Amino acid sequence: MLLAEDLLILTIDPVGGLVGDGKHATSRDALARALLVDLIARGAVVLESGDFRLVDPLPQSHRLLTEAAHALGDARLAPEKAVARLRRRMWSVRSDLLDGFERLGIVHRLSGGLFGRFGGSRYALQSTQTRGERLAKLKRGYDALDLEDLAAVALALLAEAFGVSAYFLGPEQRLKMRAWARKAALPLADDSTELAVRRERLAAMLKLLPLE
Repeated sequence: MLLAEDLLILTIDPVGGLVGDGKHATSRDALARALLVDLIARGAVVLESGDFRLVDPLPQSHRLLTEAAHALGDARLAPEKAVARLRRRMWSVRSDLLDGFERLGIVHRLSGGLFGRFGGSRYALQSTQTRGERLAKLKRGYDALDLEDLAAVALALLAEAFGVSAYFLGPEQRLKMRAWARKAALPLADDSTELAVRRERLAAMLKLLPLE
């Protein structure tokens, strides 16, 4: 699953509401950052001299990631400019994901009323298994603190940046993850090549999702 999908599922309450600061976490800005973080975690985008650059233009494992890669093109972009480009060119990401969730039976549309920015519709989470898997991934990102599980770490950073983590996790877990992430992003002289690459990817994520 995409990180954008993970984040979106975590913000939808089973009875039809938004978890935490849900409107902020499902905004076009948040989902654009989630797509960019996904590309970083997969090694398709790197940070060089403060700018993001696409290094793998081949089709990605998900249509939306391929679209995001094409949107970035061969430009070198500062972090906020990269996010702005994805936000501008991929404005329908949230509705695309929700439509897919509805087809798969992960969410169901409720009748009547407005629901934040979800096109005037309200949704409730239907698949408790899907929610449980996303929650397990989120908690793994906070508790395992493992660069080999960079996708879980990335989800933890996204949840922390957009006000979702406080709904699921205690302050001690969150503070521990923040401290670990800052330290883990720093290179060490005895790093293996693989570990050095993982640290670079984490550092690139922190440029998009700075921890206060």
